[in-house]
Amino acid sequence: MTIEDLYSAHKSIPANPLIADTFYLNGTIEKAGTGTGDIVEYSTKKGLKKPTFKQGSGFDVILYRETYTDQPTDQPTDQPTDQVIQLIVAIGEKTLSAAEIMELLNLKHRPTFRENYMKPAIKQKLVNLLHPDNL
Repeated sequence: MTIEDLYSAHKSIPANPLIADTFYLNGTIEKAGTGTGDIVEYSTKKGLKKPTFKQGSGFDVILYRETYTDQPTDQPTDQPTDQVIQLIVAIGEKTLSAAEIMELLNLKHRPTFRENYMKPAIKQKLVNLLHPDNL
């Protein structure tokens, strides 16, 4: 079996059939040989880059968290974080200063506000700054 074989349906012989049977009876796995295919399918359905399989002294699967897309880079591709959603809800249609937004969100630490709330929201084009130099 090659690494490329792991990206499609293939026969699998468990190294320890007793453990495989336990996982099957527990409902953790459906059948042997579907795991790597499921990983590839679930990753691509979520818009993630296809995982990388490596065989060395052990077996490694590299999963990618960044969204993979063929869209132009000027379109947002990330899902808003909870912090960004809180920011958008707090702002609504209002024009507010950073201090006013921080007060609404009950935040005291400006660097946290800037890095976790504002920068991601700006990157995703969810907010516009009236004074970009003041961030």
